[in-house]
Amino acid sequence: MLEIWQANAHGRLNHPEDTRNLPVEPAVEPVFRGFGRIFTDSQGGFDFTTIKPGRVTGPGNTLQAPHIVVFVFARGLLKPLLTRIYFPPGEDPGEDNAAANTADAVLNLAPAERRSTMIASPATEGANVLHWDVVLQGERETVFFDW
Repeated sequence: MLEIWQANAHGRLNHPEDTRNLPVEPAVEPVFRGFGRIFTDSQGGFDFTTIKPGRVTGPGNTLQAPHIVVFVFARGLLKPLLTRIYFPPGEDPGEDNAAANTADAVLNLAPAERRSTMIASPATEGANVLHWDVVLQGERETVFFDW
């Protein structure tokens, strides 16, 4: 099972500690809550639909690149694994994801040669569809953070 957490399109988190005066999404169905859980199918596949998160402040009061926080729960794990999904360059003509990703303090904690495991890629299904694999071990293992 995957649990996702993210900011809204304006960079506001659905959390009581985020008291910034930023817009929230209108209360129409489906209501954006900033988190969700997705169960994988028998082959380990999953999908979800969401909005692109806005940038939030991070270490040193710098802006982080748009991202989705992902917790991975699986049988045999004593605690969930923590990673992120970042957006690929060129995905949004109105935003320079490449520059935002390059400057992101958290993404830069990962070795340069492994950062791509946290960056989604355009899918072949059509516009506004991204592809991202979570790999638990072996070649192309996803970067997971200690927490």
